[in-house]
Amino acid sequence: MAFDPTLPATGVTTFGNLYAILRANFVGLGVVEAWTNVSSLGANWVAQTTVSHMKDPMGFVYLKGYGYASGTASATLFTLPSGYRPAQTFKKIGGVNAANVWPGQIIIATDGTVTAEFYSNNDQFFLDGITFRAAAV
Repeated sequence: MAFDPTLPATGVTTFGNLYAILRANFVGLGVVEAWTNVSSLGANWVAQTTVSHMKDPMGFVYLKGYGYASGTASATLFTLPSGYRPAQTFKKIGGVNAANVWPGQIIIATDGTVTAEFYSNNDQFFLDGITFRAAAV
């Protein structure tokens, strides 16, 4: 089968379009999962969009969603299930400290705990674009 990078009529490339292209062209590599929504966030974290994760057939985990701290939030946003965790702690810029306009970090530990480095009132977290290889494929 030849690779077909056909985009939708709009010609706009989005993550959803890329996902559809990959799914159509690489289905033989394995089953491409649907996004799994995180059922609940840590204390005082509020999602502004659905927070989700998925893993592709190559073992890469993708995160998406964003939200903010309402009051004094816990450091933990959520915990990834087994099979979706990195082999070593992974850190990525993924938030803003609202009071001081500093970038924050999203930290994904080997036990699957996803935490935000800054977590005071109104701090925001952004997960879109965070990708890492899972320890177990």
